[in-house]
Amino acid sequence: VGKSLSRRTRLVPRAGSGQIGCLLPWLHLRRKRQQGFFPDPNEEGDDNPDILDYMGYGDIAFTYLWHRHQFGGLLRYNFGKGSAHRGAVKLDWSYPFFGSHTIFWYLQFFNGYGESLIDYNRNYTKASFGFSFSRGIAN
Repeated sequence: VGKSLSRRTRLVPRAGSGQIGCLLPWLHLRRKRQQGFFPDPNEEGDDNPDILDYMGYGDIAFTYLWHRHQFGGLLRYNFGKGSAHRGAVKLDWSYPFFGSHTIFWYLQFFNGYGESLIDYNRNYTKASFGFSFSRGIAN
């Protein structure tokens, strides 16, 4: 029997579409031990008590539309919390797929901690390429 869901919830306020940049502070709310179908009797609380050491207290995100290109990014830094300096950089680009208004080429680069909440405490460097069906800023 595996562990139940994480004991923390992430709250992220965001501005509406059309933003060029915004600060995304977030905090963790502890939840009581989950009483699910298969509760772990040895579980004592939070699955990831050190997440702030890796992800800090917030993100700075930006999105910029230039002609038909959309550029975006996210910066994260923990300011030395947990006695180690950790952070993350995410950059992305999108462009209409052969003139389409609903399908876009998508390219993303990520380096740092917190690429996913499952592996928040692992450092990743990866590049991704694909398609998206929507964008944060309409053109």
